[in-house]
Amino acid sequence: ILLEDQIEVPNLTQYVPERDGGYVFDGWRLGGKEWLFETATVQSDITLTAKWIDAAQGFNYVPIEGGACITEAKREMNSIVIPSVINGLDVLAIAPHAFENPQNVDLLKIVIPGSVVEIGDYAFAECENIAIDIQGSLTKLGEFAFYKCNLLKKVSFGEGIEQIPYGAFSGCVSLKEVRLPQSLKVIGENAFEECSSLTSVMMHSTTASVEDAAFRFCNRDR
Repeated sequence: ILLEDQIEVPNLTQYVPERDGGYVFDGWRLGGKEWLFETATVQSDITLTAKWIDAAQGFNYVPIEGGACITEAKREMNSIVIPSVINGLDVLAIAPHAFENPQNVDLLKIVIPGSVVEIGDYAFAECENIAIDIQGSLTKLGEFAFYKCNLLKKVSFGEGIEQIPYGAFSGCVSLKEVRLPQSLKVIGENAFEECSSLTSVMMHSTTASVEDAAFRFCNRDR
C-alpha cells in the first residue's frame, strides 16, 4: 500500500484487508515493526505490509453441526475480521454475547463473513461507534443481537429466517433500508425501535405479524 503526501493517514485506519484460508489480519508493519496510525507520521511514500495470523490464534470457537461457532476474540485488535474458516471448519455462527460492549476503545471495525448465518443473543450489542460489515445473509438472530450498533448501515436476510426477535436492531440509527424474505413470520417487539434513519422496509404479504413497537421512533413516527 502506497501512502502519498496528499492522503490523510487517519482515512486509512478503516481499511481492513481480507485473506482466505483461515487467516486473520493482525495489523500493519513497516520494516518488520508495527505501524500505528494514531502516532506515526508520513514524510514520503511508504510500503506497509499486512501481518497475518492463523484464525485459531485470534479467536476461540466451539464445533457445531456443519462447522464452528465463534465465541470470543482472544486479543485486542483495531479491526476484527471474523474468519470464514477456522481449523478447517466453516464459521457458521457467532455465540451469544461474543462481542458485546467491547472495552477496546481503539476498535474501529468488525467484519462478519458471508459464511455466518446465525447470530446469538447480544452478540454485538452496544458495539457503538464501530463500523460493522455484514457480508452474508442471516437466517437466525438472537434478541438484541445488534442493539445500539449505531454505525450499522445494511443487513441482508436469507430465506429461512422466521423471526426478527425482540430488540434485535433497536438503536441502529444508521440503518436505512430493510428487505425481509418470504419465510419471515414475525417481527418482534422493539425489533427496529429507534432506527431513526430507516426509510424503506420491504415485506412479503405472507409476513405473519408485526408486534408492538417494532418500528417505534423510526422516521415514519416523526
